[in-house]
Amino acid sequence: MVENSQIAYSMIAAAGDAQALQFQALAAAKKADFVEAQTKMEKAEELLLRAHQIQTNLLKEEAGGTKSEVSVLLVHAQGYVNNTILNKKLIEEFIDLYKELRQ
Repeated sequence: MVENSQIAYSMIAAAGDAQALQFQALAAAKKADFVEAQTKMEKAEELLLRAHQIQTNLLKEEAGGTKSEVSVLLVHAQGYVNNTILNKKLIEEFIDLYKELRQ
């Protein structure tokens, strides 16, 4: 079994890279480069799905009876993934607002 610290680092890396791309997409939208914004959001979504899948696997294992050690690092990773999911929704709204302002 993979150690929780490795799982946590994988979640943080994927979610962190996704979050960076989300903010790059927002910067592109601010410059009215909506094609670039869309491309960045699509790449971010791939990474976010990877992080979310890792998170979901942890939940499935625990639901199946496999207990895992909870650490501050793992809690941080869970929070990071959840924040990135929230950022995605907010940044999509901001991109839509920038589009409306440019019409």
